[in-house]
Amino acid sequence: MYGPSYSYGTSLAVAGHENRNDRLVALLVQAIVVLVGLDLTVAKGFSAAFVALIVFTPLWLPAIRPYRSVMLILILAPIALLAGYLLSMVSAADHLVDKDLQLRWSALILSGLAAMIGLLWARRLVPLHRVVLLFGIGALAHAMLFTEMSWKYDLVEPLTYVVLGLVERFRSRLVPAAAVLVMGLIGVINEGRSFFAFCVVAAMVTLWQIRPRGERTESSAWYPVLLLAGSCAAVYWTISTLLTRGVFGRTLQERSLEQIQSSGSLLAGGRPEWAAARELMKQNPMGYGTGVVPGWADLQAGRAGLASINVDAGGYTTNYLFGGGFKLHSIVSDLWVNCGVAGLALAVAIAYGIIRSLSSLIAARQAATSVIFACLIAMWTLLFGPIFSNWIDVCAALGLVLILREASPNSASDSP
Repeated sequence: MYGPSYSYGTSLAVAGHENRNDRLVALLVQAIVVLVGLDLTVAKGFSAAFVALIVFTPLWLPAIRPYRSVMLILILAPIALLAGYLLSMVSAADHLVDKDLQLRWSALILSGLAAMIGLLWARRLVPLHRVVLLFGIGALAHAMLFTEMSWKYDLVEPLTYVVLGLVERFRSRLVPAAAVLVMGLIGVINEGRSFFAFCVVAAMVTLWQIRPRGERTESSAWYPVLLLAGSCAAVYWTISTLLTRGVFGRTLQERSLEQIQSSGSLLAGGRPEWAAARELMKQNPMGYGTGVVPGWADLQAGRAGLASINVDAGGYTTNYLFGGGFKLHSIVSDLWVNCGVAGLALAVAIAYGIIRSLSSLIAARQAATSVIFACLIAMWTLLFGPIFSNWIDVCAALGLVLILREASPNSASDSP
């Protein structure tokens, strides 16, 4: 006669225990998101978030298994690191190999993957706006603790995440679009030309998603890729015109005109390192390997590439691009020079995951402004950002944007 009451009481107790466990896991994952933004190094270049996720592997592993892009990236990354190690053994015949740099490279790549996993896991348990806010708080703390707190290089991006995380908790799309535009204007006043472009495009795409629906709808999840490409081209042309006409001040006008006159465009003049990378690829198409220190022939090849676009970088070439290691100011170039073809394959998989997921979300009108903003920064830094400074941005974008099934606009069931 006491059986049913006992079973009911036991069920309540089990349910209560499970709820407490869920709350504890949610608190844990939110702490990990802050650690991801903080990007705190604890041992041999590995981040605190990486260490935490190693400890809690049984908890997050089931949450990421359905993501095809994640599993592909988690397979390609170790292959790229192994390829980099093997290439360095070949390069050791005529190059020095810095073992400490080699370890730092492995720690960097793996810590970035941990950041991706941490944000992806958090999205399954807490609202996206809170993930964005906590990530921004962690990144802002990093800027305040470990940088010179330059507005352009250290503060404006974390603050943008904080602002968007706060305003996206409301359902209005207009408020995040306006907020990101304001942050962009503040950025360009402080000489952040590319940052301003990211903000403008993010606002444009956000507003495009709330347009009235017509009788004809886009059936392809790839359609928004054309929208993004067209928006980026239009914004690039418009901002270039405004810069060269002095709308954003004399300093930016003079710098922009100088870059266009010397190299033919703002992109070539502002990011000339691709010319150096091109010459290195001609010299050694297979790449060099992790930890390899550039030699005299590599330095001369880099100088020749820069000279081909009328750029004389002076000490920057010797002290940065080829100073103690290859630093080509592009994640794609850095992955190639350190990991060869396997590094390029990893870069392609990352770019595909970002573009495909973002396009699907936009087609379904489910892409948050913060996610669009993060993806634009990631795609820019893949092409034009140094890996040691921007790898976390790319991995964070992956964690924020990847969706479960990437086959159609209707597949965005796990949308941010």
